[in-house]
Amino acid sequence: MLTTKSLVKLGKDESKSLESKIQKATQCSTLSHKDSTLPSKSSNTNIPFQP
Repeated sequence: MLTTKSLVKLGKDESKSLESKIQKATQCSTLSHKDSTLPSKSSNTNIPFQP
């Protein structure tokens, strides 16, 4: 059986891991956002080949 103290500790650990995941996700999204400008240019070159 988990005590309330251990549950609270688990909750704090979970929130910390969530925060780190969110920070990593935002860093990845900003990096991918910068890279997304490159594929958009290449996708523009693919437009003339579309019927």
